[in-house]
Amino acid sequence: MELLRADLVPPLREALTSAGFTYDGVAAALGPTAHAALGRNETTPGLRRTAGGTPLETLVRLWPLQSAVDVHHAEEALPGLVDPLCAAGLLERSVGSVRARVDVRPYASDERDWWVVSDLTPGLDGTATRVGADHVLGISSASSSLAQLTVRTPVARALDLGTGCGVQSLHLTDHAGHVVATDVNRRALAMSRLNAALNEVDIDVREGSLYDPVRGEAFDLLVTNPPFVVSPGTGELLVYRDSGLPGDEMVRRVVTGAPAHLAPGGLAQVLANWVHVDGLPWEERLSGWLEGTGCDAWVVQREVADPAQSSSGSVTPATTGRPTTSSGTTRGSGGSRSRASPASGSGGSTCAGPTANRPCGSRSGRTTSSSPSAPRSASGPAGSTRSRR
Repeated sequence: MELLRADLVPPLREALTSAGFTYDGVAAALGPTAHAALGRNETTPGLRRTAGGTPLETLVRLWPLQSAVDVHHAEEALPGLVDPLCAAGLLERSVGSVRARVDVRPYASDERDWWVVSDLTPGLDGTATRVGADHVLGISSASSSLAQLTVRTPVARALDLGTGCGVQSLHLTDHAGHVVATDVNRRALAMSRLNAALNEVDIDVREGSLYDPVRGEAFDLLVTNPPFVVSPGTGELLVYRDSGLPGDEMVRRVVTGAPAHLAPGGLAQVLANWVHVDGLPWEERLSGWLEGTGCDAWVVQREVADPAQSSSGSVTPATTGRPTTSSGTTRGSGGSRSRASPASGSGGSTCAGPTANRPCGSRSGRTTSSSPSAPRSASGPAGSTRSRR
């Protein structure tokens, strides 16, 4: 599956660069008020700020604001690209206007700028929007949080498990010699490949569930934000947030499978949710997942949500508004209740792999846990996103 022909990627990159379509460029075009409003999914202030028809204003209206733009302005901002992008399904054209069918979003760290292609943000201005099962989530507070938590020591090999649109992989290319990105969603893999090409980085993109695509391979760093909804694993599912497995079984499989794929001294960093079970401290339950692996773990529980709170926060494909994208926040759909669980926890876990002198499986691993107050979100408004490390 290919979203855009390879020969069209360089001219698209040149058009975005020439227009100044970067995090700072978009923020300046919108101004602080409109930028903040777009963070609340409100586009009217931004539309008022971007009515001049410059290439930058046109691209801001086309993608972050998801508004139709005049076809002549679109051709000025994307010279020679409007028809090819329409043919590829990235844009759609009517008689006198052009509208986006996927999102292209400026993204930045303190060191560099990127662009991230994903599916459109549903529910802008409260519009009812239905998203498909293979919806590819864009930059979220969860992805930004994981990017901030990730250790950035230079490594030889890194794995982005469940890459989605590939945000973590982009970060990993800055300090890993070889980056592997995996996912079960073919549309997500296509977007990850396009994002790698658009940003001129090399990412080894592979299809498959969990660790199937990397059997027999070891990594110095593994990062993942697996499907985060704690649910019964039934009904209509969204691939990016629903694993199809009951409760926190997906997270358990991610954590228990990590040690076999860590090189000596390697790290696995996981942003996830887990179930609290009556009569069993959550620390003991998570410790049991790593018992006998020889790996140590540091688990930080950011917050706890009871079943009623989790259930009320769930999002179905037909729901209006933006998909659930909170950083590690539990958004269950009743699965925790069916397991007689009084609550669900969410947070981050870092698993330290065996050293050369302590092979995996030599003894039970140690787990250090804590429950700090929730940090402030690092995610920028919807117009563009800057991640700080």
